Amino acid sequence: MAKMKTVYQCTACGYETGKWMGKCPDCGAWNTLEEALPSQQAAAAQAQKPNKQRPGTGAGAMALSQIPDDETARASTGIGELDRVLGGGIVEGSLVLVGGDPGIGKSTLLLQACAHLSKDGARVLYIDLDPQMNLSTTLKAQTGGVLSSLDVLTGEAGVAAAAQTIDGYDAVPASRLNGKADDLMPSVGKDYRLRKALEAVSDRYDFAILDTPPALDTLTVNALTAASWVVIPAQADAYSLDGVTDLAATIQAIREYTNPDLKIAGILLMRYNPRTPISKIIREDAEAMAAELDTKVFRAWIREATVIKESQAVKQSLFAYAPSAKVAYDYRFFIEELLEDING
Repeated sequence: MAKMKTVYQCTACGYETGKWMGKCPDCGAWNTLEEALPSQQAAAAQAQKPNKQRPGTGAGAMALSQIPDDETARASTGIGELDRVLGGGIVEGSLVLVGGDPGIGKSTLLLQACAHLSKDGARVLYIDLDPQMNLSTTLKAQTGGVLSSLDVLTGEAGVAAAAQTIDGYDAVPASRLNGKADDLMPSVGKDYRLRKALEAVSDRYDFAILDTPPALDTLTVNALTAASWVVIPAQADAYSLDGVTDLAATIQAIREYTNPDLKIAGILLMRYNPRTPISKIIREDAEAMAAELDTKVFRAWIREATVIKESQAVKQSLFAYAPSAKVAYDYRFFIEELLEDING
């Protein structure tokens, strides 16, 4: 029997977390987090087990022969590993969110994956929510005196008005004020703002890609509420992996309250070198963490390479700047795996 982990539960709203906090991050109540008993944890785990039946088929078990064999069109991203995890490609109309620690390559990962989709003719929408604006600057989007993702979240502008057309795709840039979004957004329906905004333009795009800040704040909650899949990049070190635990607690709350269909595609190791002695330990730790999240560690990994920073400096995708570089192959392999898994 697996060892029960310490879980603290809010007596006011039921929010759960792996560490004690004075203030519940979900309902805002103070001193309401109490350690849950093992029996309570087991009951909660049983209650939160995902329903394995096919949505819309009603209650009860079904024979395999009764399950419809639906075929869904997929679009390849050009990165083999990402395609594989997504089950062969990204489904039109789906949303992909990438979250992780600062500086581990989230924006670079998004840029490489979406550059291929745009090249193949897909209608791609980028939304940068990170006040660091890395994705916005890399995409060469205008950021001064223009509508931004903050305007979309506050309701002052729609996605169609804020989107800029750049090299065959649309991009909604971030604002430096995104860090104050929690104070600037209306309190009613705060967590659903981005989801509602995207619904209004769902017929204009095949894919929406969301880049999130490293903090688990209102911006990240909005993205998680709107997203279909989550990819978690983690730098290949112990401290970065520790941060995944906090993200997992947020995802659990999102599934319970705002987006029950949210799925974790997997953990992607960034700046990884399999030849170092510590690499085996890091991967084993990542796999143990993935098992707890009911997901996987991608077979693909992204190495550290100077050419990545060079492509960022000239504001080009890695595939355009150095298509034959080994790290470009890493990204291709990752996208192929991701798309295969999601489509599977």
